[in-house]
Amino acid sequence: MERDPRHITKHPEYPDCKFLLSYTQKFFFRNDLLRHLRIEQFTRYFYMAGATDFAPFTRENTQVEDPDLEDAEDGSHRSYDEYSANLHQDAHFAAAFKSVPGCKKRNPHRLGVSRLPFIECIGGSRESFYEMKLLLALPWFCPSLPETGEDGKQEWLFRADFNPDDLGGKEIEPVILKLGRAYPSIEMVCNELETRFCSHELDLICACCNEEVPNGPCPSCRYTVGLHRCNFAPHLRWRKGSLHAGVLDVQRVLFNLHRKQVPMEKMRERAKAYVDAGLITEDVAQRIISVILSERNYEEYLNDGSGAPEESNLSTKLTHEQMQTLLEERVALMQQGPDGEITDQFRVFEHIVHCIQGGMYLRLLIQASAGTGKSFLLTTVFLWCLVHRVKCKAAAPTGVTSC
Repeated sequence: MERDPRHITKHPEYPDCKFLLSYTQKFFFRNDLLRHLRIEQFTRYFYMAGATDFAPFTRENTQVEDPDLEDAEDGSHRSYDEYSANLHQDAHFAAAFKSVPGCKKRNPHRLGVSRLPFIECIGGSRESFYEMKLLLALPWFCPSLPETGEDGKQEWLFRADFNPDDLGGKEIEPVILKLGRAYPSIEMVCNELETRFCSHELDLICACCNEEVPNGPCPSCRYTVGLHRCNFAPHLRWRKGSLHAGVLDVQRVLFNLHRKQVPMEKMRERAKAYVDAGLITEDVAQRIISVILSERNYEEYLNDGSGAPEESNLSTKLTHEQMQTLLEERVALMQQGPDGEITDQFRVFEHIVHCIQGGMYLRLLIQASAGTGKSFLLTTVFLWCLVHRVKCKAAAPTGVTSC
């Protein structure tokens, strides 16, 4: 939203010369004591002063709530911060610059949750995808107000500092990023920083996140990003791939689409789009689709009779109506004997069903040549039990299938 003339006159030192600050921009000008927080951690424990309009949407329908009662957190949450968790409710922190609202500590029973947009790392949204990863992984803040050039465009300076005490004495230079007139490639920035944090000299990669620790990953490493506290390490560790993970970024996006229940036709289209863009190979795309099909209870098998290996069929769990239809078809096939006579196969099926309905124990020895439909008979009996919701135990002896 653009600033009106009255707001410009009242707040001459406002950071943005033309527009009102968004929530994220206000976060960049937070108090010095909170500069170690990532934006998700800040949103979890604090709200902007004066933002009472959002309070009704975050309140829970609780009864006899004691505002002074604080439940101890186990520290495994993705956005947990020990310093913020131990602050008293309504603790106030002024912003680092004038005209920017401060923040207050949330009620421990009404902690905030960050709602992130779903962005795919392809096409025009690829830069936005990595811009979001860059924002979420590091504790960015603005050490100074934006500078306005002669062309009226502003240049923002961002910085992320790291405390050596939290890293076991390791000295990491602050990350400084300037955005504005000379806008760099965000994906390139993410790739460079990821390489830097994963370097052998720093030795910050979390082995627990890579599932290299027995009984890992621990609860703290399961969903975390960036620098975090691992249950198996005394100091902060870096989750590899928080900023740039190459092919894994594409795989995560595809699996997120799967969790959003995107139809398989659309999933195949998205996978093909990533293959055409050169982000993943055809083999990787096929393996991802196969895993998604398995999670959705689908199985692919080749149609050997067609002579075309590329043709395949899909099978999935049947509904009760589909099982009823299939049972009727199988029973009709067993009744189709030569000259309209009832087949022995159907007679055996009727006898088995009659015994099951009467609750009688049954032991049969079926003597028939190979390929005459003994397995077809047995699976039809199982299907009949499923359709009629009858519980029965059946066993077929191995090795005695034909004579």
